Amino acid sequence: MIRLDNGRWELPGGTLEKGEPHRDGLRRELREELGAELVSDYQVFGYFDCISSAPAPYRPYIPHPRFRRLVGHGEVELVGMPLNPPDGERVVLVEPVPIDEAVRRFLDGGRLELAELYRLGHALRRLGGSGA
Repeated sequence: MIRLDNGRWELPGGTLEKGEPHRDGLRRELREELGAELVSDYQVFGYFDCISSAPAPYRPYIPHPRFRRLVGHGEVELVGMPLNPPDGERVVLVEPVPIDEAVRRFLDGGRLELAELYRLGHALRRLGGSGA
């Protein structure tokens, strides 16, 4: 789990760079937000169709107002500190925790959707499937 400077627990993730394949973006975001490397295949198990309420896209090449957010699971190894690039969120803590603790933290923070997403990813990983 990552804790941001605003105190919220979050999932690692982010925005693709222009022309960046999603798996390359995943690897970059893991280094930036966790200080981690992907050590197993990342299994996409779904996506969200999202609609932004922002008046303009976060970056000019990002689809707007409709976009998709991929979700999946994989195993990572912590190899360093979060990079915290200047244009990103500020990660102040990276903490490996058991699934029940991750779910509790998300529920305590009012993030039911992330708690359920963690439960689903954990169940699919244990079953050895992607769900897609």
